[in-house]
Amino acid sequence: MNNLDVLFTRNYEEIIELANQIEETQKNLTECYHRLIVSLELILLLLELRFELSEEASVIVRDALTSEFGETDSEMNWEDVTYANIGYLIKNMSKKDKESGTLVNLHVVDDIEKFKKHLTLLIDKISKGGLDNIELFDKNAGNQGNNPQINMVQNLKKPMKKNV
Repeated sequence: MNNLDVLFTRNYEEIIELANQIEETQKNLTECYHRLIVSLELILLLLELRFELSEEASVIVRDALTSEFGETDSEMNWEDVTYANIGYLIKNMSKKDKESGTLVNLHVVDDIEKFKKHLTLLIDKISKGGLDNIELFDKNAGNQGNNPQINMVQNLKKPMKKNV
């Protein structure tokens, strides 16, 4: 019986230690989240000022970079969704034929260097005026004022219509 008390005490201490580690990790994650938000806002502001982006172009870039992230049950995180958004923008800026739809695969980003290269390529295309003629807004969605919104990930996840 004495050994059970020792085992119980040891397990209890380990559980408390793990709970403290989880709490510390959540604090660190929240701090990183806030740093990411601030960094993204700074990048967006610099892009708007440097390249004199129109309001629509600013909305497009903002929606691509500030995709929803946080606590989700999905294996996809901010990097994955943003990578897909950036890829979608790059492909649509490069398209000669604006009529056909561009599909982008949503997958887990394993290499952060690849993500950085995509972001750099997007900024390079923006600097060359790639957003001037891009048509990403759904014209049939109804106009909510002069600030149309886009969520490219939702466009990627829309179910395809089946031929009946």
